[in-house]
Amino acid sequence: MMNCLLMLSLALVSGPVIAGQTVHKCPGPDGKPVYQQNACSDGAGAELNIETGRPSQSRRATQEEIDQCLQLIKIRYNYKDPESLRVEGASVMAIYPSGRKEILLSVNGKNSYGGYVGAKPAYCKYKANGDLDELKAF
Repeated sequence: MMNCLLMLSLALVSGPVIAGQTVHKCPGPDGKPVYQQNACSDGAGAELNIETGRPSQSRRATQEEIDQCLQLIKIRYNYKDPESLRVEGASVMAIYPSGRKEILLSVNGKNSYGGYVGAKPAYCKYKANGDLDELKAF
């Protein structure tokens, strides 16, 4: 699991540095969204600013950052024993030029039989203003 987190953090710091890219989310003919570089033809849809590239800084996450992300995971997901959740290995904080932040960690929890099932990757993504943007535990 530690190798998985390490590979994920290395993937974040590799690649070209690009500040961001504008993508347009337009309504498709079948009602499903279509994503494209050009503005929507009828003026409908939304403009999405997607940050690409690598973070400007990567460091170990502080205990406070880890605790905050873990608490959000406990709230969002319906674990059998949320108090048994623990973070294993090193947690990485990636900070992007726009101020957006991501914390990557490995979370382990107990199953119905009371045994730990093995650590799985999880992340919390924050907008530049500090608001939670996305949360995922695999």
